[in-house]
Amino acid sequence: MNMKLISIGIFFLFMIILICGCNINSNQEINKLIGTWHGKYYGFIENQDLETKAIFYQNDTVKTIFYQIDEGEKNQLFIEWADYKIEDDKICFKKVGDVDENYTCASYRFSNNYSTFTINMSISGYPDFVYVLTKSSD
Repeated sequence: MNMKLISIGIFFLFMIILICGCNINSNQEINKLIGTWHGKYYGFIENQDLETKAIFYQNDTVKTIFYQIDEGEKNQLFIEWADYKIEDDKICFKKVGDVDENYTCASYRFSNNYSTFTINMSISGYPDFVYVLTKSSD
């Protein structure tokens, strides 16, 4: 009887450690994401690349400012706010205020000692695109 209780206790302890470990991993990824990133969208709008400035906040929101480069001049197109989360090795976004409860998720990877963040996204009805961000000091 005691061995059975010990086995059950070890099982539950293992499960708690496993669950907490996964959460810590997600939080570590989010902490590396917090801050200002500069980047480009490739392929989202046909024959046009957009420059961006994305600011990831600790409250799980991101502000993205989109710029178009026209004859060497940088023109702000629009600003978009989104909620984000990292889940199941994917980064997921949902436009702030969007009544649709679904997040759009994409694969991502960090590189260059966490100074480059690449998102590969596929959205139904749009061409696949790649979003490459570089950590900024501002």
